[in-house]
Amino acid sequence: MAIWWLATSKNEGHCSYNELKYRKILAQGWPALGDLSALLPVKDEVNFKKIINELVEYVYNGWKEPRDPGRVILNLLKFRENDLVLCTEGVSVKGIAKLGADLKYRYDNGAGLYEYAQTIYPVTEWKDWDVGLAGPRPPTKARGPAGINRYGGVESVISDAWGKLI
Repeated sequence: MAIWWLATSKNEGHCSYNELKYRKILAQGWPALGDLSALLPVKDEVNFKKIINELVEYVYNGWKEPRDPGRVILNLLKFRENDLVLCTEGVSVKGIAKLGADLKYRYDNGAGLYEYAQTIYPVTEWKDWDVGLAGPRPPTKARGPAGINRYGGVESVISDAWGKLI
């Protein structure tokens, strides 16, 4: 089991924690890239990240930002059964998702509804963070996590919180 950070946004036109819960998936953006299934399974991480970054630059007309889309999407594809994912909005941990068996990738934007279109499912369980049950929310970086990253803190704190949350 691994523990991850996953950033969502609220009031920025992207995707909120509640939207991911409703959709029962974990996801990140770049919907204009379309379905990435032809690139899977990932056999060469370095080339995969390079391809994704070049696609983002091309499809989004030279757009660059501090996040590394290739790394973010690769990390999404690294999720495994029973991983726990700390979902944030900005700097606040909103809850934890637990991944199920037989994880699958799906491009989920055929109707143009979702900004976070690169998805992994199934998520078997969601638990909202409750400070009364689990204690203080885990601290994030000053601006919150960027995309998806491995959790670098004490993992037992998160697994203990998972057991306490309803």
